[in-house]
Amino acid sequence: MSDPVIKLQQVCVTYKASGPALAGLDLTVNEDKRLAVFGPNGSGKSTLLRVMAGLQRPTSGEVTILGRRTGAGTLPDEIRRRIGFAFQNPEEIFATDTVVDEIRFALECHRPGGQLNKENIQNTLIEFELDGLADRALTRLSGGEKQRVALASVLATRPDIIFLDEPTSYLDPPARREFLQNRLFADCTEKNTVVFVTQYWTEIQKFDRVIVLEQGQIIFDGEPGDFSPGDRQIGPGNIESGKLWFPPQSGEENKPAIEVDNLTQTISVFPGELVCPLHEITFAVNHGESVGVIGPTGAGKSTLAYHLAGLIEKFDGEITICGKEIPPPVREKEKPTAALLFQNPDRHLFAETVTDDVAFGPRNFGVPAEELDRRIQQALNAAGLDCAAFGGRSPFDLSGGEQRKAALAGTLALMANVIIFDEPTAYLDIESIGRLESLIGILTGSGRAVLVISHDLPFLRRVCPRWLILNQGELIYDGSLSDLAADAEPLQSIGFVE
Repeated sequence: MSDPVIKLQQVCVTYKASGPALAGLDLTVNEDKRLAVFGPNGSGKSTLLRVMAGLQRPTSGEVTILGRRTGAGTLPDEIRRRIGFAFQNPEEIFATDTVVDEIRFALECHRPGGQLNKENIQNTLIEFELDGLADRALTRLSGGEKQRVALASVLATRPDIIFLDEPTSYLDPPARREFLQNRLFADCTEKNTVVFVTQYWTEIQKFDRVIVLEQGQIIFDGEPGDFSPGDRQIGPGNIESGKLWFPPQSGEENKPAIEVDNLTQTISVFPGELVCPLHEITFAVNHGESVGVIGPTGAGKSTLAYHLAGLIEKFDGEITICGKEIPPPVREKEKPTAALLFQNPDRHLFAETVTDDVAFGPRNFGVPAEELDRRIQQALNAAGLDCAAFGGRSPFDLSGGEQRKAALAGTLALMANVIIFDEPTAYLDIESIGRLESLIGILTGSGRAVLVISHDLPFLRRVCPRWLILNQGELIYDGSLSDLAADAEPLQSIGFVE
């Protein structure tokens, strides 16, 4: 039997605001093993990963990594260089300005004072299909591209222990498959120890062992084939109370909620490059309709969302939301026509408490205090967060899934007629995805138009009967899901056939 590289003994982690995140965990991970970690939002998965990697000290208990106890202080450099960690949010790992500098920095940290092989940098860029983005600023990458850079910078150093916190959340289906089959990843997992947090049960099947967490405790530890999610099935969640505060919209039945005519990006999104991420995009979305938007990483999906939300001022073509030209003239206290749930929840969260974050939008649009309190409670409930338990907490103390729900609540509290979701299922557990499915049904039932950008194709099939497909900034398909099922050529052209 191989030697243990990680050992936890009666490990507890307690947060002042929320109580225990890990409750008396005992866990041993042996060398050359692949361990998957599964569980609902807030079950302690990310906390467990940070403790196992020596990034966070437990409240009590002992943690041993590569033969060194972590309680006495920080791990020595020679051990830290043997550990690689990809955070849930890829931006948290970035330390430089460009893609190539990020890969170079990771290799330099791994070999301080040593000779840096430029060929290794180029090979890593090619392996993760980043060579075409080498000189691009990290701030100008799409979510999926950022995730690929973060994964490449971790795997390029070939650490002995690799910790990956939901590393495929923002990857499109082909990129997700390619990552799991990637040569660097295959080499590392074959020879080294990997701890992999995921919400995709299909990914867990590739691992030697899975532990399932619930409320900070291990409820299963064994081979993936011996565990079934059981009652944790995806399906409509029970949020009937949400119907009480989404009154029917009075949009003109004969006019679309969203009208986009010949939209073309006229400014260079990436400095120094003549790139038009959107080219002659034309479509319309009716009131009460939910439309899915898919496409490869970097296809222009989030850019389209920014345009619809009025966040990009200069472009060719016309955009009309509920009869109003976008971007509209600035008018104080005017009700927003479109609300956008950003791909990264960090783009929403900045206040001291969750309640303040959710209240920020409607308060700035002049919602009276008595109605504001009601909106906060109802929005948090619809998003799956109990106001009493989460309202007073810092949004930065929440798990990734809980942050997603807090951002969702802030978006819902605006009560806009058009709602745009950008990768809304990222970091969410199965039950929360079911709740989101019900929520979209409530929104469309009230007459709101919903646009859902996602790489989660099974989810889109359940909530969006019509799809738009973007590729290299062009709209290559606009039609029903049933027509797409009959002729899969548009999906095949972007590698999305599963």
